Amino acid sequence: MEFWQLKCFSAVARSLNFSRAAETLYISQSALSQQIQSLEQELGTPLFNRSKRSVSLTPAGTALQRHIPGIDSALLQAESAVRAACAQSGQAVQLTLGIDEGFSDCRVIQGRLSDILIDLQMANARLQVKIRDIPYAHLERLLITGDIDMGFALMPEKDSSHIKFHSKKLVSTAVYRDDLQLIVADRLLGPDRPADIRALLDLYPLLVPKSDERILTHILRIMSSLDITPRLEYVETQLESRLVAEAGMGLILGPLNTALASVNNMTCIPFNVPEANMEYCALYSTENEKEIIRAICAALVH
Repeated sequence: MEFWQLKCFSAVARSLNFSRAAETLYISQSALSQQIQSLEQELGTPLFNRSKRSVSLTPAGTALQRHIPGIDSALLQAESAVRAACAQSGQAVQLTLGIDEGFSDCRVIQGRLSDILIDLQMANARLQVKIRDIPYAHLERLLITGDIDMGFALMPEKDSSHIKFHSKKLVSTAVYRDDLQLIVADRLLGPDRPADIRALLDLYPLLVPKSDERILTHILRIMSSLDITPRLEYVETQLESRLVAEAGMGLILGPLNTALASVNNMTCIPFNVPEANMEYCALYSTENEKEIIRAICAALVH
């Protein structure tokens, strides 16, 4: 179980309404339902009774809800640590964040990170936060040199603790996990056109940003697990890949929340294989002694 899954469960358990719970978490209702389904699959039992008119807790859901106060307490402790980290210094504190394009697309994490930064600045008016858009290829170097304090990136590895950095000074903390989808322009789907992944990839190229070898390696790993050899077409950036895909000139892969947040008139088709996931990670150098960095990581994870 992950803290984010439990927080999603807590929101639904309190309101017994998926739509209202999704609004409080700043995510789509489908994304919330996906988190609840993943938690139910992991636990091996339904947590909610669902009907068109109502939502209620199952006995297993009621049992889990009894432990929610402890989870909420842990979240409050993390938020307190954030405030304490800022308040301990009367001098101006500069915090520079580098955000990769893939990370910045996820509205779930953007909302949570924004709330944390607002709390930080309310706790310490002298805190100066700078946010820079930085491609992942440059994040590691800037973290090591100290030009940025934290980096945020979309990582293809299933377990972020196994990420191999060029420097042993860097550590990574997974703050959110999302499933990859094949994203298809609606115009490519219809009564006489295929709606399954294999057939679509036979007909149309898969658009891949040439600037990110990590993503390409992960895509090929997923395709290999499905015994599919896609026809790859390289583009300069992730933004270009989305624009080309929207025009119906190719297919793209993307996390569910990213896909829903940034692409219109598109259909998302799940892969339903264990390899098809991405993690949103916070990165920092072990040599950076700013306690505020650890506090931000703790608050994001909770």
